Amino acid sequence: MVLFSNACFRNFSARPNGSRNSFQTINQLTRLHIQEENYTDAIALLSGPMLKLQPDNAIINYNIACLYAIQNDQDKAIDWLRLALKKGYDNWEKIKTDPDLENIRDSIFYKEIIKKHE
Repeated sequence: MVLFSNACFRNFSARPNGSRNSFQTINQLTRLHIQEENYTDAIALLSGPMLKLQPDNAIINYNIACLYAIQNDQDKAIDWLRLALKKGYDNWEKIKTDPDLENIRDSIFYKEIIKKHE
C-alpha cells in the first residue's frame, strides 16, 4: 500500500486550504482504520470522500485495491487495480513486491499485467 505520499499532498498545493485540510484529515482517519485492521471503514473513506477530493488520483485507487486484496476480495482488488492503472499508476516495482497484493498474484489479470511490464 502507498498511503498518500508527499506527491499526493503536492497535488493539493494549488487548492484552497480547506481542501488540503480535508485531505489530511481523511488520510489520518484512513491510517487509523488500517492500523486497527478496520479495512471496511478505510475503503469507505478512500472510495467516498477521498476520491471526491481527488477523483483522478491513481494512488487512491491503488490503495483501495490493496485493501480489498488484504480482505481476500480478489475481484474487487483486481477491479480497483485495473482502475489505478487506467488512471496512470505506474509503480511497477511496488505492484510486483507489495505484500498487500499477495492474494491476487495468482490471478490471470495480475500475471498478464506483470508479463506485459517485464
